[in-house]
Amino acid sequence: TIKDSDRLRETIIPVLQESVGSILELEKYDVDVFLICHWIMKPERLRLLRTSLPEGVGFEYWDDATPLGYRLEERNETAKLLVTPITRSLARQHRFVIKEKILDYDFFVNFEDDMLIKGKHI
Repeated sequence: TIKDSDRLRETIIPVLQESVGSILELEKYDVDVFLICHWIMKPERLRLLRTSLPEGVGFEYWDDATPLGYRLEERNETAKLLVTPITRSLARQHRFVIKEKILDYDFFVNFEDDMLIKGKHI
């Protein structure tokens, strides 16, 4: 990520549009997007995401989804346990969404914000 860049506009939305569009071109799938985010979704960003997806594509999100954990930090020769977001664990959160929605779908595709999945990959 480049300082002062807009990852949502410059990476996430273009990748979503290309991936979803490619899957819809196959004309055999209905597509829903479930976005799992580290950040808290502001209403204007949510509108931007929703309007960037093709008509008929479902959209849900889970913001502030990064798990919390303990991190040991040394300060003034005393050890202190700190509860902090563990961002590397965000990539595992899709399991909870799949568990909740397993009976609603026939097929799940999980990918990160900079991974392009096209219809031919499915």
